[in-house]
Amino acid sequence: MGIAAQMLDLAVAAQQASRVMANLSSGVKNQLLLNMATALEQAQEHLQNENEKDLERARNSGMAAAMIDRLTLTEDRIKGMADGLREVAALPDPVVKSPVCGCVPMVSGSAASGFRLELSVSSTSRARM
Repeated sequence: MGIAAQMLDLAVAAQQASRVMANLSSGVKNQLLLNMATALEQAQEHLQNENEKDLERARNSGMAAAMIDRLTLTEDRIKGMADGLREVAALPDPVVKSPVCGCVPMVSGSAASGFRLELSVSSTSRARM
């Protein structure tokens, strides 16, 4: 399977997962984020060992040092990812169950309503792959 097909498969899976996630309670979503943060920290040694293999291949292929630096998983970077997940868990849930978030009376006697839309994974055109 080529990289384009793999990326398309990942995008489709992410879009399907976003539909499931949208229906979970805020508490469940937050616990999942916290679990991911803990899992990252617990897998740090394994992640760094596997990352080193990838970095060695990158060096051998002549990848630029700046790109290799960006790809390097250090203890601080993994901690930063885990901390970021915890910060997201502490934020208010952006998915609103009730779509109407406000109704404003207009001078004409009608009313204007505002709606909040669920955040989701955007799909990529297959033609671009």
